[in-house]
Amino acid sequence: MKKIFRLFVPLSFMACAEDDSQDTCTADCTRLQGQVVTLGNQPLPNIKIKFDYKQSGSGYHVRTIANLKTSDDGLFGRDFHLQDDEVGNQSGLFRFEIDDSNLDPNTYINVGVADQSEMIINQIFTRDTVLNVPIYIPKKAFIKVHLNNFVPQVDGDAFYINTVYPAGPQVPGAPGIGVTFREPNADVNQFYTDVVVSEGAENFVRVYRRKNGIVTIEDFPVTVPVGPNNIELTFEY
Repeated sequence: MKKIFRLFVPLSFMACAEDDSQDTCTADCTRLQGQVVTLGNQPLPNIKIKFDYKQSGSGYHVRTIANLKTSDDGLFGRDFHLQDDEVGNQSGLFRFEIDDSNLDPNTYINVGVADQSEMIINQIFTRDTVLNVPIYIPKKAFIKVHLNNFVPQVDGDAFYINTVYPAGPQVPGAPGIGVTFREPNADVNQFYTDVVVSEGAENFVRVYRRKNGIVTIEDFPVTVPVGPNNIELTFEY
């Protein structure tokens, strides 16, 4: 005997996608443009850029507005038409995503790995807006770091570092940063020879201490030169 089942999915929870990335805007256009560079303002070609609008709610609707790739000069740009429900103070948001997976991870700090592959734009208030989005992808360098005399007092005490540097979209007022995470280590004395930093840039070494259950966080600026470096830092618990 054959049994027939019917599956009912409430429309309010359904998601749908729309791809308008091939549309041509001829009037009332908004413009997205920018350049992707690395150390020394060297342009980076063939970096993929995706721009879409996500309508929030109990379900959601995503409209892909642009799928771009940077030119030999690292440039990208597109004119597009905002729909009426995307202009002004709406319930959705615009998402700007970077795919730099074509770059050698031994040379560059890929912004996707550094959690800077996406930028959120909450509103675009008028159709004549020009979105200028410069993007910085750091070159990779290494420094040495000692973490000494880690003697935990209670369970959960910890002593570790992260490094912080400019990466991703560099929008005035909210420049993107990258963070390379270092997992906590239980050794009394720790010595790292491969701490990732941005070459030729101002970095911060962020030191986390949890001592007797109390957390402190300190940022130490480190200017990393272009080329080889002999930077070796020591921090006490």
